[in-house]
Amino acid sequence: MRKKLNHLTGDIESWKEDMVNDYAEFFRWHADDLYEAMAAKTILEPVYETAKGLGLAALEESLRHNIEHLTDDLVYGDLERQSTGKMSNMAYGLELKAKQKMIQFFSAVQTVIAEGKKIEG
Repeated sequence: MRKKLNHLTGDIESWKEDMVNDYAEFFRWHADDLYEAMAAKTILEPVYETAKGLGLAALEESLRHNIEHLTDDLVYGDLERQSTGKMSNMAYGLELKAKQKMIQFFSAVQTVIAEGKKIEG
């Protein structure tokens, strides 16, 4: 999880630099990437902080709980935001996409735990 968090943080910092250097170019090519990465990091950070002190069984349960929570958001939540702001609606879609990716990531970590492989970070 630490590697994933570091990867997200690195991408975010890189895109922030691009944003400062040439906003129009950044906006056309990476605004959605930055927002999605920030949404994913917002989900992952508290899970990672909690996971640092857990044993494998408790970590697996924490991941299961987070997957369940994110899945409920996707299944029972609105598919789109009903805002008059175009960017707000787009941001909501990116948040949903980040939730999907975090479910996939947490599921992959569960698989690693189930297979008894060593988990780094």
